[in-house]
Amino acid sequence: MRNAAGSTGNACLPRVIAVTSGKGGVGKTNIVANAAVSLSRMGKRVIIIDADVGLANIDIIFNLRPEFNIRHVISSEKTLKEVMVQSKHGVRILPGGSGFSDLTRLGEGEKLNLLTEFETLSDQADIIFVDTGAGISSNVLYFNSACDECVVIATSEPTSITDAYAMMKVMSREYGTMYFKLIVNMVDSEADAKRVYASLSGALDKFLKNVVLEYVG
Repeated sequence: MRNAAGSTGNACLPRVIAVTSGKGGVGKTNIVANAAVSLSRMGKRVIIIDADVGLANIDIIFNLRPEFNIRHVISSEKTLKEVMVQSKHGVRILPGGSGFSDLTRLGEGEKLNLLTEFETLSDQADIIFVDTGAGISSNVLYFNSACDECVVIATSEPTSITDAYAMMKVMSREYGTMYFKLIVNMVDSEADAKRVYASLSGALDKFLKNVVLEYVG
């Protein structure tokens, strides 16, 4: 994460990628899981941090039944390494807590404690995916801003497009994030995906001229 990179200066630090969305139901977690498995098969050491605190489900996708989750790290009952679980695909996962409303309202001290724990992973992975929640809650924005890269997932639905724009607007104005990557999901063709990109990049060019949006696919 950004703090880890700044503190160590180690050129071999992992890429830490936030995968986020302005709106739920866009297939964000499935994209994270598929990308992680593909990279693991290529020989990369991959970790997924399920940061959709309160509504986490990456463990379900990987058919895991973890005994502990991020809630135990936040409460200092367990360390990150004690909570981490290994999937059969070679991807290591930090499960998020599901069904706990207190996880959706993390305090600043709890966020800093988590970030400190995350920094202990810097020598254990080549790529770390942070699967955030949807929307622009303080938790989501915090995790997005702490990562090296921010990938926004959107669909062709108008609400998904407007919410993706709102996400980038808030991130740029409040956290100084000026570079994003876009993946368009749940479309019938590449042409449809590029239309979504054109809509978003056009709005950014008009209203947020310093923000750069890269089309991934």
